Amino acid sequence: MDKNTQNRILEVSKFEETDREHIFSVIDAFIAKRKIQSIMS
Repeated sequence: MDKNTQNRILEVSKFEETDREHIFSVIDAFIAKRKIQSIMS
């Protein structure tokens, strides 16, 4: 993991739980989209 990504994740880890859950829900949605796209192509 590059330093910039690591720093961003560390910042998110300081957020309140609900904010972290929202951010990780968005990330999970992008990951799922990429997996579906890779299966479809």
